[in-house]
Amino acid sequence: MCRHCGGWYCNECLVFSFGPNKPPYCIACALAAAGVRSNAARKSGLSRREMKRREKQAAKAMQDLEAKRESEISSSMAIDWSVGDDVAS
Repeated sequence: MCRHCGGWYCNECLVFSFGPNKPPYCIACALAAAGVRSNAARKSGLSRREMKRREKQAAKAMQDLEAKRESEISSSMAIDWSVGDDVAS
């Protein structure tokens, strides 16, 4: 999510100007922030509070997805002890 306009973009369309721990800019907002193109940035339609809320929501969704994926993997790798050792030949 762009730190200025609040739009969602893929990782290739985001610029991490201040390192990986700070929120990124989209390409258009990065150009405007750098002073290359003053009219490049889009107006922010979201307040900072709303942007932070959406970031937290997305992070929670990713954590929930990871937890679900891990539980599915662990349940699929469970050993079925109900099968006997004797094999019919």
